[in-house]
Amino acid sequence: MPNCRSCDAEIIWEETDKGGWHPKNLDGTSHFETCPNADQHRGKSRASGGSSTAIAALETKIEDVLGRISKAAAMYTALAVRVTDLETRLKGKGTDGDGSTQSPTGSGTASGSDD
Repeated sequence: MPNCRSCDAEIIWEETDKGGWHPKNLDGTSHFETCPNADQHRGKSRASGGSSTAIAALETKIEDVLGRISKAAAMYTALAVRVTDLETRLKGKGTDGDGSTQSPTGSGTASGSDD
């Protein structure tokens, strides 16, 4: 009879509906419920080397993407503040943003003209 590699208890292996194998105690209960080291064995996958490893890798990638989004949002906010500041400065200097100056009557004169 096989024994648990962690606690050395006698176990039996039962095939699951999905074709995997689950350790059972001799009384038919799940060995994961009684093994003191059950957490070491949960979530392991033969194909991927452990689903917990795959989840951790995805969490790392998500954190990286969220960090990049946060940096981009901060850059966008800083740029928006600078644009607003430049617009305010241009209005304060009496220009309309295309290089012409505003006269008191509202008619503009082209910049750089020697008239």
